[in-house]
Amino acid sequence: MRFEQKAKSWAVLFAVLVHLLLLMVLLVNVQWKQEKPKPLYAEIVFSAAAQAKPEVAAEVKPEPPPPPPPPVTRPVPAPAIAQAQVPAPTPAEAPKSVAKSQAAEIALAKLKEQEQKKIEAQKREQSRQAEAKSQAEKKNQAEKKSAEALDKLLRDAEQKRKDEALAKLMQDRDRDWQKQQQDLQAAAQKAADAAAQARAKQQAEQAQAAQLKGRQDYAGKIQAKVRGNLIYADDTAANPQAVFEITQLPTGDVVHVVKQRGSGHRAYDEAIERAILKSSPLPKPDNPALFERVLVVSFRLKD
Repeated sequence: MRFEQKAKSWAVLFAVLVHLLLLMVLLVNVQWKQEKPKPLYAEIVFSAAAQAKPEVAAEVKPEPPPPPPPPVTRPVPAPAIAQAQVPAPTPAEAPKSVAKSQAAEIALAKLKEQEQKKIEAQKREQSRQAEAKSQAEKKNQAEKKSAEALDKLLRDAEQKRKDEALAKLMQDRDRDWQKQQQDLQAAAQKAADAAAQARAKQQAEQAQAAQLKGRQDYAGKIQAKVRGNLIYADDTAANPQAVFEITQLPTGDVVHVVKQRGSGHRAYDEAIERAILKSSPLPKPDNPALFERVLVVSFRLKD
């Protein structure tokens, strides 16, 4: 950048010097045209006429030329002072001066044209450099924007990947936690069901045991009452067993007695039947739920 500024400064200085030189040459040319010498052909004609008529020239005395008028001092412009000091060319040197002036003008014109071309080339080069710099800046900005966009896309993709991974992790944790809770609930429900079944079984067993005991107690009461009304002479060493079906009313009154299995001793079986009818009404169970309209009761002789 500093080299370009120096080159530009030298170019401007050189252009100013060239223009000053051109201006001085133009002023010299103008001054020379203003003080143009007398034409050479007039002197040649005059000398030829003098040689043709010498006698006339001897007879006629030329009048002395009038004194030259005093020189008029004119104000010289400041830029033309240097040109006024240049001596005017003699008549013999006039064509050479004209040729030199024309050559100088042509050289100056060529120099000016070259300088103009050089300036235009410099301008074009500066314009090209400025355009290249602008294009480079635009390219850099575009690359920077592309890099920023790519970086943003990468950051967004990475953040999205992290978010998805975190969401999946949280989803897996929630699913595992829900499964654990379901397993715990299932285990708790299974344990509760097992406990309930155990309690129910225990309660059923207890109820069954209580019902069995109540039935046994109920049957014992009936057997005890029937045995209290039994009239039978025990003349056998055996212990026969007879089974009877008893139909009773809710009040315990016996309405029907049927022998299901005899003991093998007719007299014992008949005595048991009479004792059952005599025991009416039969005793009621401690638990009313154990009451049955039809009872099957076994009797042994020696219980």
